[in-house]
Order: sequence, then C-alpha cells, then structure tokens
Amino acid sequence: MTAKKADGFDWEVSMKRIEEIVRALEGGGAGLDDSIKLFEEGTKLVKGCRSALEKAEVRVSKLIDEGETPRRVDFGKSEDGGE
Repeated sequence: MTAKKADGFDWEVSMKRIEEIVRALEGGGAGLDDSIKLFEEGTKLVKGCRSALEKAEVRVSKLIDEGETPRRVDFGKSEDGGE
C-alpha cells in the first residue's frame, strides 16, 4: 500500500530521497551552491514527512478511541515509559 496522498506526497519516495541527500552531503562532493540546494530540498521533505506522521498519529488516536477501551497513546514514549 502506498502512502501517496491526493496532494502528491509519497512517504517512501520522500524518505529515499532524504537518504540520497544525506549521502550526498556527507560525501562532500557537492559544491557550496549544490549543497545548499540539497539541504533546502531535504528540509522541505523532512517537513512533509513530519506532517504526514502527525496526521497518522491523529488517525491512529481516533482508531484507538473507537475501540472498547479508549486510551491515549503517547507516540513519543513506549508503553513502559521508556523511549
């Protein structure tokens, strides 16, 4: 199942591209201007991924609340209180 939405955002494609950008920046082969362009592209993709995760959290919370025993899940911590 693809994570692509009506707005054209695709989680898997975005994550792969972020990984490519990180490798390119860590490799140090790009010039300053290209590095800045890559960094800018990466930050936009990360913002899109973060937004998609926040929307997914809301959807999961709603699904949990619809169950027999509604409870709020803190997605930042594990059930035992650890990270």
